[in-house]
Amino acid sequence: MEPLACRGQRMTIRIFQRRNAAGRNFWSCLLLFTLGGCGQDSSVHRSSVKQEVATQDEAPSSATKPISEQDQQEASEEPLTGSKNPPTPALPPSSKINQEFISSFLTQIAGNDAAGRLTGSPQNRLVAELIAQEFTKIGLRPGGTGGSYFQSFTANSQSLGTVASQNIIGVLGPGNSEEVIIVGAHMDHLGVRNGQTYFGADDNASGTAALIAAAKALASVEKDLKRTVIFIAFSGEELGLLGSLHYVRNPTVPLSQIKFMLNMDMVGYSKGALDAIGFGKTLEADRLVKELIPKTGLTPRYYAATGGGSDHMPFEQLNIPTGVFHTGVHENYHQPTDSLEKIDLLNLAKISGLAADLVASLASGRAITLRPIELEPLTYYGLHAGLHSGGCSPGLSSFEAIEQSLAGLRLAP
Repeated sequence: MEPLACRGQRMTIRIFQRRNAAGRNFWSCLLLFTLGGCGQDSSVHRSSVKQEVATQDEAPSSATKPISEQDQQEASEEPLTGSKNPPTPALPPSSKINQEFISSFLTQIAGNDAAGRLTGSPQNRLVAELIAQEFTKIGLRPGGTGGSYFQSFTANSQSLGTVASQNIIGVLGPGNSEEVIIVGAHMDHLGVRNGQTYFGADDNASGTAALIAAAKALASVEKDLKRTVIFIAFSGEELGLLGSLHYVRNPTVPLSQIKFMLNMDMVGYSKGALDAIGFGKTLEADRLVKELIPKTGLTPRYYAATGGGSDHMPFEQLNIPTGVFHTGVHENYHQPTDSLEKIDLLNLAKISGLAADLVASLASGRAITLRPIELEPLTYYGLHAGLHSGGCSPGLSSFEAIEQSLAGLRLAP
């Protein structure tokens, strides 16, 4: 259709799908006229509207309204908070980030005593206890089973056989919210192999430290949160996303309540840059990362698709929008040389603060608006020999095994 001429005013047409009291779909249109500010070359186009049709009998949540591409662009110019939302705190949560804490905690979980945090090992359990202690200090409510911070599961380890491991889960914000944001990072690594310790300082002690630091910072604005925030340190990632797969199969809240999942994996080698992966699945997260990252002084690298083998994937395969912070694969990936002295502490602190500010805005702002999610084919960036072909032989898991697990997850009732 040809564009309509615009003289002196801009017209925006928004089309939303709703349900009436009888449960039938109907369309309602909202027309907004903005006087002035429209040049002669301005125009209004009729946008194609992609609809994500709810399959449940209940009415779709107003927090997950599908929108068209033009609606997304227009709405991105609007403020994320309205008069009914909590006021923006005078200081953002990122102002509470403590780089000395990050350094100290990294030493605890990626030093000699942690012995590589292999899933099912005593050292992995020791680090899980340290994370739970930090959750307690912060004031997070236990989010695991039996009133604890732990969600236990069984894993098969090539080194240890069938072992017990755990996710560590803490909860912040209102206890009666029906909308949830998850912040995740895996805390396990490769352990000791052939007499060498695989410290995993970047993979993924860095993401675990950022998770704790962000939780500490967010606790300072807990009263402003209107959505619950759940922090999860996953175990079993290196064995094939076992912790995150277990969580989505045994969620502590209904999956329908999870509106966004932020994953931080390998965020310790910034050198002034940051990969922001897959945030375009929600209008608000997409806008926020593009607004917040430049304020940190980091150079952003935006990627539309996600893929890869990390703990956001089980959520994404269930149509839960995700975003990933990552600072890139490097020569020390899955090597004994992934050690503490190589971590970029200054920029790790910036990324921790960025995560806190992003989640604070998502958890206290207006409804989170989903773009229709079109699942990307699972891709693994040309690596085929195994998930950990960068230095561990044999690999602890294969891409094929992960793909089979995710495919089974999508087909499960």
